[in-house]
Amino acid sequence: MFLVATMAVAIPCAGCGGPATGEVDQNYLQKAEELGKLRREIFVRAKGDYDSMSEEDRKAYLDSFDGNEENAKRFWNLMKNPPRSFGPEIPGQQQ
Repeated sequence: MFLVATMAVAIPCAGCGGPATGEVDQNYLQKAEELGKLRREIFVRAKGDYDSMSEEDRKAYLDSFDGNEENAKRFWNLMKNPPRSFGPEIPGQQQ
């Protein structure tokens, strides 16, 4: 599950880098990883129950989404119910 959380944070930055260098901004990746770890630690402490977060954890978790509770809950649900596979789904294909 940690991998899912880290990937959800890291994938958007795959193109982050200098202009046309193709390099990844390592500082950005490090911050994204730290943010993913923080979110995962809060998730584990709450035993996966969003409503069980302490006030301190709730504030830290929501702050990590700039206060956007809709995005925070969406990410929480992804940690709780990670996708079974990556990539496009093919109709009729079993997963």
